[in-house]
Amino acid sequence: MDKSEAELLFDVKQKFLREIPHPKLIQKQIDYLQVKFQLVETDNVFKPIDTASLVDFFEEYISLLMPLKLRVSNAKDAAKLNSQLLKLKHLQQNLIENLAALVEEIDFDIEKYSSVKQSEPFDVYQFSKELKEKALKTDNEIKDYLCQQIESKEAEELSELTKGVVRAVKILQNE
Repeated sequence: MDKSEAELLFDVKQKFLREIPHPKLIQKQIDYLQVKFQLVETDNVFKPIDTASLVDFFEEYISLLMPLKLRVSNAKDAAKLNSQLLKLKHLQQNLIENLAALVEEIDFDIEKYSSVKQSEPFDVYQFSKELKEKALKTDNEIKDYLCQQIESKEAEELSELTKGVVRAVKILQNE
């Protein structure tokens, strides 16, 4: 690998070390790597997180995310980086689907929350902290909390978890 290829890989890697972007942006980088380095699309098997509760899901997500970010930063070549970005995209998609599923039975006007942007990152650490502070342990308690938030608050007043759920719904609606 020459110096310009190493710099190019570094530029791609740095986009994923602080915040994990929208899955479409991850896919854009995957496509870029595949074209730039003539990579063959691999059959990257991803096992979705399957837990009994959202609290457990967040813990598992965090435990998977940290080593995955490390593998992204340590990827020695474009093929390895591409493989790790595919896993990252699937993990992020899994998060979005789990968040959106919490409010699939709630009928609300998503347009009311125009200030909640799809491009903002999901802060799973903050979501976990919020659940602990509010002593929400079961999915039913979490759903009731989200329902109250959505029915009674304006976008600026929503909790971080509720904003994340609204963001996830918007992302899935725009796929």
